[in-house]
Amino acid sequence: MRKYISIFVIAIVALCATSCKLESGSNPNPNKANDLLWHRVYSALDGQSQLIKVIAHLNDTMRNMDYPIKAYDACIITKLDETFYTLEYSSQNITYKVNTIGKRLDEGGEWILYVKYGSYMEFTKVGIICGVAGEATKFSISTDNEGVYHSDWRNTVQSEVEYSYDKVENCLNITFSKVKGFSTDFYSDNSQTDYIIEFDATEPMVFYGTELYSGRVNVLYKDNILHTTRTLTVVIANKIVTFATQN
Repeated sequence: MRKYISIFVIAIVALCATSCKLESGSNPNPNKANDLLWHRVYSALDGQSQLIKVIAHLNDTMRNMDYPIKAYDACIITKLDETFYTLEYSSQNITYKVNTIGKRLDEGGEWILYVKYGSYMEFTKVGIICGVAGEATKFSISTDNEGVYHSDWRNTVQSEVEYSYDKVENCLNITFSKVKGFSTDFYSDNSQTDYIIEFDATEPMVFYGTELYSGRVNVLYKDNILHTTRTLTVVIANKIVTFATQN
């Protein structure tokens, strides 16, 4: 038995008086378990959306685009050489480094994204971005925070995205045309995790500014100790979240 239990599992135990199974019918309020699952998925999506904004900011800068200044957080973009750029967000104490491998995204370039928190941490790879030739604001992105340990959970997300600007609100809008991934606990070794939460969007997930406006995603919870599963469909419409199915 492992020496620690995840915050998520502890919360589930608290919700279920007679069992820690997520699918327990004894749960007096099943939506609490649904909320926990959705919170984990949203955390993964929101985390990747922050990285997408970094990539979009550099992409627009390289293309000499005129964009609303408020669409992005304040940062200093530095061109280190013909391949590498850094984006420093002093207010957040975060620095990103991007290896463009000499190509813009609209030229079909493949970029590698690294992050460093604070002054002493080394840069750690967190993502790969693949541009689409001839498309200025479309790309695919695969992110994994396994080596960062700056989050409560390990999140891995693969998406195809497109971004645009709301000139009225001066914000960046992101549409995930495809997105899937998983979330689980961090472990200090490579042993099997106690559980895994998988998700796969069945409709585009749309962020308006910092808010998730619409989308539909299927969620699967697998308990690797109890060998049980729970499925959930989450629907977001006009920023309102509802659960379409529960079992």
